[in-house]
Amino acid sequence: MAKSEDRVNDEPTMAQVLDRMAQILAANSEMAAKANNVQREQLKQTQRKSNASAPLASVFNPRGQKDFPMPPLKCEVWMPFPQRPDLHGLDREEVELMNLLIDDVLNKIQSKEAPIYSVELNDDSTVLLCIEPVYNRTTQQLERIRWCGPTDPDTRMPTPFFTSENRQQFRTLKMILRGILPEDKVAAVMPMRQEFKQVQEFQKLDAIDRTNRDKYTEAYDARPTAAHKGPLACSIGE
Repeated sequence: MAKSEDRVNDEPTMAQVLDRMAQILAANSEMAAKANNVQREQLKQTQRKSNASAPLASVFNPRGQKDFPMPPLKCEVWMPFPQRPDLHGLDREEVELMNLLIDDVLNKIQSKEAPIYSVELNDDSTVLLCIEPVYNRTTQQLERIRWCGPTDPDTRMPTPFFTSENRQQFRTLKMILRGILPEDKVAAVMPMRQEFKQVQEFQKLDAIDRTNRDKYTEAYDARPTAAHKGPLACSIGE
């Protein structure tokens, strides 16, 4: 009888079983929480940081393509091949100047004037730039412009403006555009050299100084261009 009573006393009670089950469930929950935290930390390591995708600055657009994307060309431009700013064919200044040329050509066509310009070469001589436009009379907008030389009197076809023989005689595209467009128009387009300087000056400020707009007003001045306005701070990831 004593042995049977000992066996009965050794068996766990219902309260002990429930307590053991509660301990097991708590341990499982703690392990699951730890595993979840490990997964979250691993996910943070694999995610791209915000600075990795901003500001997408380059020599073509130093303020950053993310916050200040370059404006598209207002129509196709052939010189003689099509220009593609999205493939780094033109920088920000050249795109804005080219759009001013497109506007000027459109005004000349609507005023029934020939879109002909005098371009200075490196030796100070001049050549004629004849813009061959494709004008949509329905929308009254330009669909394409092509840079050409004067018309050949024999073939009555436009001659190439840029050739392998004369390309060394021309100045930079920026200088050509600024030379043939009205001064009051091109004055609104900031040169790339000046833009690089302003961005570099702003980058020298630490995070606290960048928020002090009263002391560092020049760093936050809007860029005086036709297509872009806003503080230079936006190009540094702020």
